[in-house]
Amino acid sequence: MDILSMLQGKLGEGDLLGEIASSLGLEQREVEQTAREGLPAMMEGMRRNAESGTEGAASLAKALADHARDDVRSVRDVDVDDGRKILGHIFSGSNEPLAQKAGIFDQKKGGILSMLAPILMSALGQKTAEQNVGISDLGSIFGGGSGGGILGSLTGFLDKDKDGSIMDDLGDLFKR
Repeated sequence: MDILSMLQGKLGEGDLLGEIASSLGLEQREVEQTAREGLPAMMEGMRRNAESGTEGAASLAKALADHARDDVRSVRDVDVDDGRKILGHIFSGSNEPLAQKAGIFDQKKGGILSMLAPILMSALGQKTAEQNVGISDLGSIFGGGSGGGILGSLTGFLDKDKDGSIMDDLGDLFKR
């Protein structure tokens, strides 16, 4: 299962990126490009936060648990303000270069990522709850490593070339 399928599953049968484009008055290709660049950066930021120490992992675990209960059935259900807060947590401190790469300081791209962030957190939160992933496993679920839980179901997607980095593998996420 890839991350797009996982996010799409949160919204049912609709076209996630098309719905975001429509709601923001943008072309779908703009949303696809931003998602292609932004989702890998978000995943990398979460990985770094999870591996930054017990406090970072605990904070991410709490956020994932909180968002596992989100009922997002449509893009209309997305809390964009919460999305901005999520991006702030993911890209704070030493992760600011990732924020630059993802383009969150650009108003258009930031708006797209603010819509994707709550959906991503909800989907990952539900997966970590289903797989009973503990704080000590969080670092490994985002980038290779060993461990169970969500890593087992996403490893094939997150690190296809088994090089220990998800950045290169997620870069082509939305190519059709």
